[in-house]
Amino acid sequence: MCFGLIFAVPPLDAPVLKISYILSIYSSAQMKLAKSKCEAVGRPLELDSKEPWSTVSAQILVQIDDALSITNFDINEYKISYTVPHHVSQPLPLTSATSYAHLIANTTKGKTPTLSAKLTVIQKATLVCK
Repeated sequence: MCFGLIFAVPPLDAPVLKISYILSIYSSAQMKLAKSKCEAVGRPLELDSKEPWSTVSAQILVQIDDALSITNFDINEYKISYTVPHHVSQPLPLTSATSYAHLIANTTKGKTPTLSAKLTVIQKATLVCK
């Protein structure tokens, strides 16, 4: 018996949809505070549904740099998770093209696609802001 993950990938001739991402970005210093005192830096981001993972991860890094003035541009230095209203309520990690395909599949499915996702970005403790 074989088990695997199957993602609904839109056909090549599917229309390109704009997906709105709302990023909540936390620095490692913020994560050391009590939960009630942590404040995220919010950033909006809008990208086409057919953007490759490399472009999306680069655009996320641009938003992180804008919010935290980072010195390291490695996406692996951040814990990124996502939720999609009415489809994915449990935060799932956004770490690869596979998890990105799952995000896209869930934001664009149905007769009335959600076309929005919330991303939570947490800076790992090994980095320090400028």
